[in-house]
Amino acid sequence: MLDKIESVRQQLIQVVAEKKSFTDVEIVRLSQQLDVYLLEFHKRRKQNDGE
Repeated sequence: MLDKIESVRQQLIQVVAEKKSFTDVEIVRLSQQLDVYLLEFHKRRKQNDGE
């Protein structure tokens, strides 16, 4: 999961540098994907901490 998060984060950084617009469709898509991965990571972490 951490590899996925880091990969999307790096892609997002690169696209933001290229497009320079936070409203670009690709930037929004990557940002949303990163949000999904981060949410999943935190859910799993919370479940593991509770066990």
